[in-house]
Amino acid sequence: MGKRILICGCMLLLLSYAFVRYCRTEQRQGSGKAQGGYAKIFCESGETLRLFNKRIKLGFLNSLLRTRTEKDLSVESQLSGKIDVIVERVETILEMRPRNFTIALHVLPDADKVKELYRKKYFRNVDFVAFYAPSEKAVYIAADEAKAVILAHELAHAVIDQYFGVAAPVKIHEILAQYVEENFEE
Repeated sequence: MGKRILICGCMLLLLSYAFVRYCRTEQRQGSGKAQGGYAKIFCESGETLRLFNKRIKLGFLNSLLRTRTEKDLSVESQLSGKIDVIVERVETILEMRPRNFTIALHVLPDADKVKELYRKKYFRNVDFVAFYAPSEKAVYIAADEAKAVILAHELAHAVIDQYFGVAAPVKIHEILAQYVEENFEE
C-alpha cells in the first residue's frame, strides 16, 4: 500500500512539473505583442529598424518562425519573431532557460553610435558593434553591422546573466557567448 502511494505521489509530481513547463511555453509563444515574447525593441527611426530587420537573417532557423497572418507582417512583428527564435536557440545551446527572461534591445544606426555610447557608459574606447549592459538588462547593437550571430552572442550574455542571477566572471561569460557563436548555425 505504501509503495503505491509513493508511486502515485511521484507520478503526480512529474505530471505537475510537465504541466507547468507546458504552460510556460504556451505563455511565451502566445504573447501576440509587437514587442515579442522576450524583447522590447527601441530604435531611433523606422529606417534604422528596417535595416536591422533586413540584416538579421536566420538561415535554417527561418523554419522556426511562427506563422503569421498577412496583417501581422510589420517590420516590428517580423523582428520580434526573429528575436524570439534567436533567444530560444541561445537557450537551447547553453541549456539555460531563465525564468521570465526579458531584454531591452536598443538598435542604433551605426557602429560609431555603439562605440560612443559604450565610451559614455564605461569610460573606455572599444571597437564593438554590439554590447550587453547587465545593469540595464539591455543589448545595444549597430543596425548597419548587425548579424544574427552577433545578436545571439550578446543575447547569450543576457541569458547567462539572468539564469544565474549573480554576475558570473567576465571570462566565463565570454567563453559561453563564443560557444553560442560557434554553434549558432549548426
